Amino acid sequence: MENKRVVKAAMVIVIASTLVRCVSGVNLTVGGATGWDLSSNIRGWAAKTTFHPGDFLVFNYTPLHDVLEVNRTEFAACKTINPIGAYTDGESVVQLNNPGVARYFICGRSDHCSRGLKLRVRVTTTRDSSGRGHHPRQRPRPHTHRHQPPKTRHGDDFKDSPSPKSGSWDSKRDGPLGYMWFIGFLVVAPVILAPVILHPFGSGSWISCHISGDSLSLLLIG
Repeated sequence: MENKRVVKAAMVIVIASTLVRCVSGVNLTVGGATGWDLSSNIRGWAAKTTFHPGDFLVFNYTPLHDVLEVNRTEFAACKTINPIGAYTDGESVVQLNNPGVARYFICGRSDHCSRGLKLRVRVTTTRDSSGRGHHPRQRPRPHTHRHQPPKTRHGDDFKDSPSPKSGSWDSKRDGPLGYMWFIGFLVVAPVILAPVILHPFGSGSWISCHISGDSLSLLLIG
């Protein structure tokens, strides 16, 4: 029961964070580094910028300028009597809420609008942020397959198994049964081979066998 609650809580957190990312906007500084100014290429900046629902337009300007939101006709004529919105604080923030709607901004001071200090924004209908930046795809690195000895488990740690030596006998690897076969061979082999070995020496000869550890000593007595 407790595990199910933890899983449900984790799912709620993931879904909530995804929704927040989808509806949250970003700050778009109008005109780039030079801001809302006659020296800025406002039209060029708008052409390469995508405006999504929830984004914020940030107007940075000096007391020589202001920001007026107007309708399409007033935008084209660079004249307004009753603007939709007026900003004069030098750092104005306007949120873009309605998707698919075009909004118009001009500077109402002197002839600044006719000289290019004007902005038309059309908000997209989706909250897709894939077009905000281009990230080149990295080519995958080639995989190299290297043979490694298998792992043996000792408690909670994994260690590399030593490679067995070819042609050697290991009591730990072969176990008690292998050791018994080895001892049996040492004992039985002299008995089987005795007639062949003793034949040149006559019937009165015999072999004394002595085993010490893994060594075998044969003594010919005749």
